[in-house]
Amino acid sequence: MQLNQVLCAALLAVGLAQTASADVTIDPTSALVVNGALGGSAPTGFGASSLAGNGVNKGEFYISATALFGQAVKISDIASMSFWTNKAQGAGAPDWTLLLYTAKQQGDSSWYHTRLNAEPYFVASPTATAGAWHQWTTGGSEALKFYDQPRSNTFGTYTDPTWSELLAGAVTWDGAGQTGATVDYREEFVNVFSLQTGSGWANGFTGQVDGLTITLVSGLSASVNFEGNVIPEPASLALVGVALAGLGVMRRRKA
Repeated sequence: MQLNQVLCAALLAVGLAQTASADVTIDPTSALVVNGALGGSAPTGFGASSLAGNGVNKGEFYISATALFGQAVKISDIASMSFWTNKAQGAGAPDWTLLLYTAKQQGDSSWYHTRLNAEPYFVASPTATAGAWHQWTTGGSEALKFYDQPRSNTFGTYTDPTWSELLAGAVTWDGAGQTGATVDYREEFVNVFSLQTGSGWANGFTGQVDGLTITLVSGLSASVNFEGNVIPEPASLALVGVALAGLGVMRRRKA
């Protein structure tokens, strides 16, 4: 079963309504991918707890754009994105990463077409303080930067484009060692939003994540509130990781 099918089936199973807010908690037994960080949450009304790296494995969370908004979402539809993290290390250390996977196109060998990654430590002069919550956003003076590894031929640099630059038009990956490919991402449909830790440095990482928020150009905004602990995922949901672990989804439209 493809990842988007698994996500849709799983989310429907817990009855997320298109227009109503929902808070879903799954009774934990143990944590394979992340732990519930009880007693610690993002400081802007995101419940009482959060998710955290379990200090051993790569942590992963996926949720489809249609599950959040009840409609298809293009790159160009997204005005802004943000999420909160709290880790023991300083701003320049690895952290939870925001990823967008766009819908598979004809000829693609993978389940997605493009994977855009935003590593917080590539933000220009980040002000995150060790041991405190910090909001990472796609706008402002600390705007997240995005890379596209198959085309950029890197796992991120300090000169990667910001979200506003991706929305402005085609991007050419012409830095040192890059492929030179020119890509306009704006008409690609977002299949899945994801938050992940790195597979290479997950051992020992127990940083927390909470309050993923995506706002569309239309004004519609969806937030994901991470609560409680995590149960081991069934084999059929292995790719989903912790998508339903203590998940609350809220939709609202700006006034």
